[in-house]
Amino acid sequence: TQNLLEHAEAKRMQKHCDLLIANDLKKKGAGFATDTNIVTILNDQGAIEYPCMSKREVGFTIWQSIIALMKQKGESLC
Repeated sequence: TQNLLEHAEAKRMQKHCDLLIANDLKKKGAGFATDTNIVTILNDQGAIEYPCMSKREVGFTIWQSIIALMKQKGESLC
């Protein structure tokens, strides 16, 4: 939880991930014991920080990021 984005980017590079979702457990409304979460999505273009959202919205946002990445790479969704 210290230096969240620096550690997340290092892990993304180490694991050769196209996307990595960083979950900020220190912020109010984030974590496992709530119905909401606060995430940052890291990719080759940088990091996109999202506001507090329902976990359903977080899932949809992650799904949209995956679809955008696949389209960028010219990969089919089928």
